[in-house]
Amino acid sequence: MTTKYDARTHHRRSIRLKGWNYASEGAYFVTVCAYRGQSVFGMINDDKLSLSLIGHFVDLCWQTIPSHFPHVQLDMFIVMPNHFHGILWIVDDRFAAMQEPDVGATHGSPLPDEQLPTGPQRGSLGSIIGHFKSSVTRRLKKLPPPFEMPGHPIWQRDFYDQIIRNERHLNAVREYIDNNPLKWAEDKMHPDATLNQFNRAWRSQE
Repeated sequence: MTTKYDARTHHRRSIRLKGWNYASEGAYFVTVCAYRGQSVFGMINDDKLSLSLIGHFVDLCWQTIPSHFPHVQLDMFIVMPNHFHGILWIVDDRFAAMQEPDVGATHGSPLPDEQLPTGPQRGSLGSIIGHFKSSVTRRLKKLPPPFEMPGHPIWQRDFYDQIIRNERHLNAVREYIDNNPLKWAEDKMHPDATLNQFNRAWRSQE
């Protein structure tokens, strides 16, 4: 599903990451990576994406976000072999103001092995993504044999985000998501990519 940018209904303040309220209304482009960049979500052959069982759960849990956070609308998203890209809209910041602190990954202070105690305010971006990541892990743990959980976390710590500034930025991100499988070989998150800001974090844990 895509949501057309409308300055009247999707109005946001100037972008300032320092001190930015991540429960405020607006569109956010989120990237979440698999643990150590391992391709556990699927594979790409001939520019076509084929999801693993874990990848299907990633897809499913992302789509259920609005049922847990009614102030959120989903836009374009894609599950890649070792990461996930998605756009979400926080369309009513009054929801977050009425909630208690939730369990989830905070934007700037990740915790190891997905053991997340007191987290950010429920309804904020960190809370939403933390819930999403935890939901995938919980669903996988409930699967009966012969499925076996990997001997490591499903997710890399933390996540990356961009605050979408305007319709031009929104369309550029949508195009990037749509073309991601076609450009997998040159993707910075490809297992064979040269050292960059993404795989540097993965390789530091090896």
